[in-house]
Amino acid sequence: MKTTLYTARFFLLTSCLLLSVLMPENLSSLYAQTIPNPDSLVVNAPTDSLRTAATDSLPTPTSSDSSLVQTDSLPPTLATDSLGLSPALADSLAQMPSLLPDSTGRVTGFSPPDSSRRPSPPIQRTDLSKVNVSADSLEATVTYSARDSMKYDIANERIVLYGNANVSYDGTSMTAGYIVFDKKNNIVEADGLPPDNPNAKEEPPNFENGNQSFSAGRMRYNFDTGKGVVYEAATKQQMGPGNEMHVLSGKAKFTTVDSTAQSSKKKQEVVYSSDAIFTTCNHPHPHFGIRSKKQKVIPNKLVVVGPSNLEISGIPTPVWLPFGAFPLGINAQTGLIFSNNIDISEELGLGVRGIGWYFPMGDYTNLQLTGNFYTRGTWGIQGVMPYTKRYKYRGNLTLRYNSQRTENAQTLPVRQRSMAISWRHDQDQRAHPTNTFGGSINFQTNNDQNRNLNGAEVVQQSSLSSNVNFRKLFPGKPFDLSISARHSQNTQTRQMQVELPNINLRMKTINPFKAKKPQNKGSWYEKITMSYNMSALSVFTGTDTTFFESSTFEQAKIGVQHQANVSAPFRLFKFFTVSPSASYNEAWNFTTIRRDFFDELTIDTTVIEGPSGETNLTFDTTSYGVDSTFFRRGFEPWRSYRVALSVNTKIYGIREFKRGPIRGIRHTITPNISFGYTPDYSDADYLRDYIVINNQGDSVTNSYSIFQNSAYSSAPRSQSAMSINYTLNNNFEAKLWSKKDSTEKKIKLFDNISINGNYNFIRDTLKWSDVSMNGRTRLFKNITTVALRATFSPYDAIYSDNGTATTINTFYFDSNRRFLRFVNATLGLTNGITVKQIRGLIQGKDASSSSNSRSSSSRNSRNSSRSGSSRSGANPQSLLEYGDLWSLLENFRIQHVFNLSRRRIGDRRDTTIVTSHSITLRGDLQITPKWRIGLTQISYNFKDKRLVYPDLTFTRDLHCWEMSMQWQPSRGRYFFSIYVKPGSFLERLRVPYQKNNIDGRNFF
Repeated sequence: MKTTLYTARFFLLTSCLLLSVLMPENLSSLYAQTIPNPDSLVVNAPTDSLRTAATDSLPTPTSSDSSLVQTDSLPPTLATDSLGLSPALADSLAQMPSLLPDSTGRVTGFSPPDSSRRPSPPIQRTDLSKVNVSADSLEATVTYSARDSMKYDIANERIVLYGNANVSYDGTSMTAGYIVFDKKNNIVEADGLPPDNPNAKEEPPNFENGNQSFSAGRMRYNFDTGKGVVYEAATKQQMGPGNEMHVLSGKAKFTTVDSTAQSSKKKQEVVYSSDAIFTTCNHPHPHFGIRSKKQKVIPNKLVVVGPSNLEISGIPTPVWLPFGAFPLGINAQTGLIFSNNIDISEELGLGVRGIGWYFPMGDYTNLQLTGNFYTRGTWGIQGVMPYTKRYKYRGNLTLRYNSQRTENAQTLPVRQRSMAISWRHDQDQRAHPTNTFGGSINFQTNNDQNRNLNGAEVVQQSSLSSNVNFRKLFPGKPFDLSISARHSQNTQTRQMQVELPNINLRMKTINPFKAKKPQNKGSWYEKITMSYNMSALSVFTGTDTTFFESSTFEQAKIGVQHQANVSAPFRLFKFFTVSPSASYNEAWNFTTIRRDFFDELTIDTTVIEGPSGETNLTFDTTSYGVDSTFFRRGFEPWRSYRVALSVNTKIYGIREFKRGPIRGIRHTITPNISFGYTPDYSDADYLRDYIVINNQGDSVTNSYSIFQNSAYSSAPRSQSAMSINYTLNNNFEAKLWSKKDSTEKKIKLFDNISINGNYNFIRDTLKWSDVSMNGRTRLFKNITTVALRATFSPYDAIYSDNGTATTINTFYFDSNRRFLRFVNATLGLTNGITVKQIRGLIQGKDASSSSNSRSSSSRNSRNSSRSGSSRSGANPQSLLEYGDLWSLLENFRIQHVFNLSRRRIGDRRDTTIVTSHSITLRGDLQITPKWRIGLTQISYNFKDKRLVYPDLTFTRDLHCWEMSMQWQPSRGRYFFSIYVKPGSFLERLRVPYQKNNIDGRNFF
């Protein structure tokens, strides 16, 4: 039998050689398809298979010879195997009987071809569409490939793949260094390179099916049943955007089951693991995780575990869970929010902060409800609800309530209650063509944010404001309606004012007499313009601790105001614009005041003992009564009107230069002179008098307006006025010549310098007002802002000993031969600059462009030199990677404020006083790839010689953990913690140590 087998083998090889000579173009197709010796195939032992492959396997192809890498496709039936021959050779072989030996070992049906015979015509192929497929066959095509070689075991229907092997079927793909494909049972076994290979641990198996993937030491999978076994498995599951869960197990079984919906044939994978740990740490040896003996993973849905233990750095902790369920996927799930902050306070006791519950509330919003609780009675609750709807709106609502219990010096309990509301709503521009709604609310009581928060921005914030507005446009009509709610609050004085509602109906400027068919110039009356504005207002005032008491609403200010203006501008002498105008103002107030003085003596009695023991009594009257104010409800209007005539023009002064960097200077003067008349309101019925007795016992008559604390309190009280007002605006511009690009560029030297004042014809004395001058400019590419304000008087003054000046009706020119007397002046310098801009100025380039180009080029060069690094192409993250100190500090921002005030003190000469001088530094400093220092604020006040609320943060990156320390020394507060990075399902795992602002002591 052996002789017959050898003869058949020799005859087969001779026939193939003869065919290759007759058809050399098909030689490459036969290469690597030689039928191996059946006796040499050992399918039960991978080790023996490797020995056989050492003699029969093909040489390793080079990257340029792609023909040696075979990729065959198995048809649904596994009865035959495709050799991947060329069509010509396949047609020739189709006429031959089978070359495989029969049961006796003989090869029959072979006859050598006749070389003299002409080539036969093409053979008609058989239509296989009507061929019946076995019920046990696979539903799709199996494709496989290998880098090194393939070995076929035809007798046992197995294929052995070596080197970067891949087997794919119906969306399922398996890659490994060594794969055995059992076609008979539809089973694939994968491992790294064979065990006797020196690089046996290379190319470990990897399995992918849709969004499910495994990497393992070895695995086994059945294409037909969809079941598999994985040893040393590592897989990851999506928990949300940018957040993945990693599951590492000693052994895992996975299967594919039908979904519960009968109408759908969708498959659902389920993974059962033993001795597994799941974590969000992607390190090969996780720094933390939950380890359990049994786990069930439903991808994109749920992880269910039995008794499990929290493990940190491979060390078990005393924290055990009897069971657990952890949601997967990006869909929001309701559940408990674990606390990430345990606080031990001397004043408040043991506390837990940030514990709560998460509520998904549909496709547009969700609610996060958290609370803080301490053992000595302090507690607080906060609700955060973000919401968004595409093309409509987006916003965020935060409600906070805190009840703080402390003890005073007498160990008596003191409770401080506070609340805060923060809301912002933005409407999309495409939501509605005529209606607009949006705004923000930032409201608090009892100084809530300063009491419960510690950031520099909220602690130093001295004022809060809110503004919510609805606006309605009326297309084709000159009206628009706005309804708003406003709020202002001073955190230092604790005073609060709320305007709710504030209604404003405005009519745009119209030309009521304009002709429907205008002529070239038109008549003078066609240029008459008219405008109207109506507003309604309700104002509530009070302190932030008593705002919601009944007295606040009883003293609410309510009113309505009407304003109408008429103007008829025209041109005079082509260069002057003359505008006569008249205005009418009427206000309806529904809350007014009344003031009165009640006689009530307050006598202070003092007992004095004489030298002989006698007792003497002295009486001192400290008050003769009480000055009281009453609020009164009722309709009380006031009215005013004014007529005016204004004239304005523009004057240009230009000076050009033919040489030098400055090619021209232009001075634009805009004078405006107006004449106005206001009637006498000094005898109006809303002005009242009442008699007050002062501390010296003298009677004094005081006057007041009943609209003093009303919604519209600007009722005129002055005598008639007929005055001329003048304003002189000055702008200075320059034209610079650039040699670099031979172009001219315009710059502003001063934005605006204005001079204004007035002259009153009716007043008896001091008819000329003070002269005010204001100016502002920006220097060094808008880095420095200079603001100047000065006041001068045309009259002389008498100075008292305390420095108070009393203006007298004597012109300053008559006494000092000068037209104006200096009163006071202020100069403000504000500098805001980044380190990037400083570097640009030193280099003499545009700060933004030069810095950006240099930064990008230097970083690209560094990245190219580190192409082998895993962070190639990333931004520098340490001092060494930046290469120079400028780049390291370029995101730092420096702000410098310097204000001067100059005025005369007493009879002495004018004195200059520094009113404020401070410098503030903000930014982040990345010392190393792992260490970062954050300067939320560090400010120094040169005038007071002290630091102003430093706010520092130190951070250390510990892979999936992070160490952080926040320090506000001015409040004696610090917070040190080591915690899992945000985004993990264990992000509440935190080891904190802190001292809050209640227990802390100020360092400064």
